[in-house]
Amino acid sequence: MHFRTAILGLAGALSVFLPASPAVFGQTPGLAPTDPEAQMVKAEILLEESKPTEALAILENLLKKYPEMSGVRFLAGRAAHLSGDSAKASSLAAEALQGNEETSDLQVLIGVIATRDKKMPEALRAFERAVELDPKSGIALYNLSEALREEGCSEEAIKNLEKAIELEPERKLLRLKLRLAQMETKEGYEEIETKVISRQNDEGLTEDWLMTAAAVHLKKGNYRQATDALRGAQAAMGSNKARAILSEDHFFRQFAENERLKDIRNELGLE
Repeated sequence: MHFRTAILGLAGALSVFLPASPAVFGQTPGLAPTDPEAQMVKAEILLEESKPTEALAILENLLKKYPEMSGVRFLAGRAAHLSGDSAKASSLAAEALQGNEETSDLQVLIGVIATRDKKMPEALRAFERAVELDPKSGIALYNLSEALREEGCSEEAIKNLEKAIELEPERKLLRLKLRLAQMETKEGYEEIETKVISRQNDEGLTEDWLMTAAAVHLKKGNYRQATDALRGAQAAMGSNKARAILSEDHFFRQFAENERLKDIRNELGLE
């Protein structure tokens, strides 16, 4: 399965995945703008444009008119999640599950909602079920690995990230997450530190390796080098993505109260 262009992050900090729309709204042959399928496509596009509240309004209207329409509750649950309404998102996801609409993506959504609500056992069960339903879902494997890291199960997380990378080897974020998970073990940290130094000397660092270098330098207390690495990562991947990783990733959160890191984030505008 293609990993798509974005990832359903644990707490929604990282971009939420959307399946490719079946057709672009307004270009769907034979469908009027008021057709329910066209309305679904419009809602998907609104979600892609980061307009979840508008998308949710369309989807809730569809549910009133066509309560048995397949897929609407799942999409509405995702829109509610993106709008910050966990209660509504959870209710819609539960309705979809009860309506025999279970898919790997639905279980991922259930797990993400549970994570936001700090219900980690429930989140783990949902992500494990998502992988069971689709063992080749990079999204499910990614979210399961992140949940395992939250629970201190770095070794299991590493195995799932390695599987996800086998499916989508070009995804830099997956490789970054793998290295951060490896750095949560003593042997892994030493190996990654050696690789950072080697790559820096031989071929320079890409955005994922710059963020990895920042993690290594923070761990060692080399704050000037950490600042330089974060500045490079910010320039390469954008402030929003860099900010999300610093705020949400399990490895970086151990430094959340570190005053020097707070100063660095303020200096770079990453607070």
